[in-house]
Amino acid sequence: MAQYNWLVYTDYLQGALCKVCVLFGGSGFGGPGQQQLGALVKKPFTDWKHATETFEKHEKAEYHQFAVEKAEGFFSVMSGKNQNVIEAISTEDQNIAPENRKKLTALVETVILCGHQEIALRGDCEGGPLGLTEPLHNDGNFRALLQYRARFGDEALKSHLQTQTSDSRFMYTSPSIENEIVELCGNSVQESVIRRIKNKGPGYFSVLADETQDSSRQQQLSLCVHYLDSSCKKSIVREDFIEFILVEDLSASALATTIMERLTSHGLDLEMMVGQGYDGAAVMSGHLKGVRALISEQYPKAHFIHCAAHGLNFVLAHSSEVAMIRNCIGMVKNIINFFRQSSLGNTVLKRTVGENVHSQLVSLCETGPTEKHKAVSRFVEIFNAIVEALYTLGNDGRDSQAFQFIHSLENCQFVISLLILNKVFSYTSSFNVALQTVSINLNEVYTHAKTIIEALEAIRSDASDAVFYSIIEKAKNLLGTTEIKAPLLVSKQTCESNVPASTPEQYYKINIFYPFLDHVIEELKARFASHANIVGNLQILVPGFFIDDGACHLQ
Repeated sequence: MAQYNWLVYTDYLQGALCKVCVLFGGSGFGGPGQQQLGALVKKPFTDWKHATETFEKHEKAEYHQFAVEKAEGFFSVMSGKNQNVIEAISTEDQNIAPENRKKLTALVETVILCGHQEIALRGDCEGGPLGLTEPLHNDGNFRALLQYRARFGDEALKSHLQTQTSDSRFMYTSPSIENEIVELCGNSVQESVIRRIKNKGPGYFSVLADETQDSSRQQQLSLCVHYLDSSCKKSIVREDFIEFILVEDLSASALATTIMERLTSHGLDLEMMVGQGYDGAAVMSGHLKGVRALISEQYPKAHFIHCAAHGLNFVLAHSSEVAMIRNCIGMVKNIINFFRQSSLGNTVLKRTVGENVHSQLVSLCETGPTEKHKAVSRFVEIFNAIVEALYTLGNDGRDSQAFQFIHSLENCQFVISLLILNKVFSYTSSFNVALQTVSINLNEVYTHAKTIIEALEAIRSDASDAVFYSIIEKAKNLLGTTEIKAPLLVSKQTCESNVPASTPEQYYKINIFYPFLDHVIEELKARFASHANIVGNLQILVPGFFIDDGACHLQ
């Protein structure tokens, strides 16, 4: 019937249907109460006696009219007259995406900037919306940098902050978002390092690990890799951090398993692991049941090398077993702490030093050889100013401890021990600086150690004792005297050396200078003998390093 263009007759079902409702009617429910539809939709219409009445009623039904609208929209899109909803949404997304990327880029770049500058992201309070005005409280470097960036040129970020201040849920500046960005940046760096190891070089690597307790009193294992990067014109040695790993079980077997599992999870082939580097703790470096031994059992090519910088620190720590040297270090540390912890003492010392570039004492670090030498060297450099500052504090009656320190500083035994310590440290300090470089190799470590040993042995064997007597002359200058005195000794001496000597100079040479040199020399040989042996074995394989007897020796 031309009047009802939606009406069709089907020979198969022997009845009439509404083609629009059948194709676009949706669920098949409609009318009052959303009852299930019947004739013309789900069933063919055959009651021709009431056809006109039924068709009129169907045409006016809401569900039919909605189906007609859907049909007209479908044909309009298919004919190209209108754009479909998906395309319209996609087009809108394409217009919005660049702006959203600009806003997100500002957030990511700000987090990266804080990371590069090694500054904290967060402040005292980070709650609430982030606007362009200065907050009443410190809300952290991250939010402050975003405000600064928005006020001075970043229009996309400025628009974002201005339009979102009413609802901070969609600003993407919360601590959880910051953490997510940091994690994504870390993952990106980590993946880049792993790609370099596997694709930019021969693929061999060494593992470096150390476990320590963080500020939250949780045990963490730091995992690093040492490898060769051939992506540049000249291959370079890299040493990169991989990750921190929280550990609960600190046994050697648990730590060894953790290291191997984490390296494997990053896609590294453990058969390519040719080295292990740890500190001297038994759980890490034990040759029977330590981490190095357990890993070597499965991967024999992973040779263990004791951290050379850690070994050097052991050299200096054990060499201080000479009583007078140990006492000297303890007194230096006490005096340094006295000035650094007192604002009055620090002010007096600065005023006493005057225009000298170095007007402050350096903290004496027990585990850092370089810092230890800096502390001793600075102490010697401004020694006279330290004494004068202590006199000022003592005479003013503002600190009774000052006179106790003066008594030690004006003691020949202390000053000579200090100068001997400073002289030996001047040799080991350059070695420690070299050990901190990423590109240093085992042969260079061996060469440095051998050079220092030879220099100290030359001082020890010098018949004229030129170095020792230069120290004595400097001690006289610092003490403002022409005569060196030896301490009074008793027959049963327990706290100090009691080797008889004809002169005070002989006493200090026999009881401090020679013993300290001997300790350092022997400790250097003991700590670095393994490095020499490994270098010797490697040199046998490299023709350019052939030597007469085919081995390296620390003699």
